[in-house]
Amino acid sequence: VDLKRGQGMEVAAMLDRYSRTVQRLSEERPDVRLVHITLPVRTSQGSWRTSVKRMLGMDIPADADNSLRNEFNEELRKRYKNQPLFDLAALESTHPDGSRSLISYNGQTVYTLPREYTKDGGHLNEQAQRTIAAEFLRTLAATIGDSSTAQLSSARGTSVWALRPMVV
Repeated sequence: VDLKRGQGMEVAAMLDRYSRTVQRLSEERPDVRLVHITLPVRTSQGSWRTSVKRMLGMDIPADADNSLRNEFNEELRKRYKNQPLFDLAALESTHPDGSRSLISYNGQTVYTLPREYTKDGGHLNEQAQRTIAAEFLRTLAATIGDSSTAQLSSARGTSVWALRPMVV
């Protein structure tokens, strides 16, 4: 299920469904640690036509979709603030210099995927994939604790992190 303007679920309904699923899983498998993950963001369209439409207050479907994703992510962060959370959206929307990629939509700040992280506006390029994957592994390691991680070296000298089995 994805959040898109005019189709799929609304933010509150999707978050409630997610919360019910988390509750059920927690009850059925109290031995499993869940790590919540924010929804990915997409690039904002940057053509001159899109800029003119924004200035005229015209609707840009991609902006509306990113706005819904941002709203869901903010509510997810609030609801699960005391539980492990991998903030994919925050990582995706942060430039290498630490600044955030954003637009203004209906008076709200909406975080977006910087163009340098993607080839198609939605999927991460190879460098961004590596960066995000490394952060994901750090989040998992922090979630299960340093004592349950083991660093192994492959024949080529690449470090591989072996983590105790867990469902994410």
